[in-house]
Amino acid sequence: MSRRLAGTYCMTVILLLTSCTILSRSAPNMSTEEALTPAVPSRKILSSTLPWREVWRQQIGSAFTSIPLIAVSGNEVVLPIDKRTSTLVALNAQDGHTLWEIPLADPQFPDRQVKVVHSIFADTKRVFVALPFAVMAFDCSDGRFLWITHRLPEHTSYYIYPDIEDDTLTVFGVYGDTKLYFINVNDGEIKSTEEYSGELLLRTPTAEYTIEGLNLVRVDRNIQEVLWKVATRGSLGTRRWPAFVNGNAMIFTTGPHLSSLCVIDPNSGKVLWQTSEDIVSNFALAGTNVYILNRDDELIAYDALTGRNVGVMQFGGGALDLEHASEYSIVAYDSRLFVYLGDSKEIIAFELE
Repeated sequence: MSRRLAGTYCMTVILLLTSCTILSRSAPNMSTEEALTPAVPSRKILSSTLPWREVWRQQIGSAFTSIPLIAVSGNEVVLPIDKRTSTLVALNAQDGHTLWEIPLADPQFPDRQVKVVHSIFADTKRVFVALPFAVMAFDCSDGRFLWITHRLPEHTSYYIYPDIEDDTLTVFGVYGDTKLYFINVNDGEIKSTEEYSGELLLRTPTAEYTIEGLNLVRVDRNIQEVLWKVATRGSLGTRRWPAFVNGNAMIFTTGPHLSSLCVIDPNSGKVLWQTSEDIVSNFALAGTNVYILNRDDELIAYDALTGRNVGVMQFGGGALDLEHASEYSIVAYDSRLFVYLGDSKEIIAFELE
């Protein structure tokens, strides 16, 4: 299983945010009137038993959704924002300064503002952005537009599977257009499509993981038989991909807002461990530790195989403001960890001590 499935992406950070302005070292003359006021002040670190050291933080603005719309590639961190028009912004992963920013627009209707971004992913060369009508690609180094797919059916959500195989990007169409799209990463041509039934969470060469109500089901693709079915505490969705550890643990979150982290044995379906329903972010896997943010503004690391709490970082400012902000994200890559706090509208970069 690719390392990118573990909540990790490729060291440029690419972020998608809306109704905000970038406040960065590279734009010192930007008026603060252009920026949205955070719901709370900057959240400083009060205490930590985690091996992470803060290296920079930037006030960014409001994220589009609770999806972790952050992509990392080489030396850039890329995200979508909205400064009167929707914009894709790349920050330097080492110090947080702005490298480039470009508008996100529908080529057929350039005056129409892009207001929704479903998912984002980057490899070492390109950043891919899934919109309600197409998938677009940009050069990670300078933000240059590379390609856009042909028009996709609207009233659908498109989620980019965070891995590339044989120069092919897989995009899941869900809700309205239940298809898998296999896209050539070099030119955006759709090589083929494949319809599926039900709610498909994940497909591997040997298995399909589907959603049946509050149940997660594993089906053997070779014999088309159900191998197991496990009840979850809340609804599942394709927005947050599961991750696997050593083939012995499958990690996923349940619940649309306050989530629970669940870890099962993918071979038997046995629940290995599960947290309470107080998680506000996606999860990120770094080594064999899995990281989450809870509503008490704690960054917690669990041993992915045992569920043992291995460390906590406590931010200041009290409980997270979920009434005014629901966007909290974590991305891990190698020796870096990036945390986005929606209520203080800031991204914080950490490195291992």
